[in-house]
Amino acid sequence: GDDNAASEFVAEGENGFVAPTASATDVATAIVRVYEAGAELRETTLAWFRRNAKRLSLADSLEVVLRSYADADA
Repeated sequence: GDDNAASEFVAEGENGFVAPTASATDVATAIVRVYEAGAELRETTLAWFRRNAKRLSLADSLEVVLRSYADADA
């Protein structure tokens, strides 16, 4: 769900699947979906990470934090 931190980093079906709940059945279903997606999912995952590498980098994350502090002081 929306409170799952993984949902921020997973584009459903493009670079993985987020289980809707933490139940064993939902998590197992998501794992099976990843397995069954095979090479196609690996290729789309690589493309997703290449497009999002800067946004997910430590440097970019720190810049977001610094901007938020600067905005709070303004």
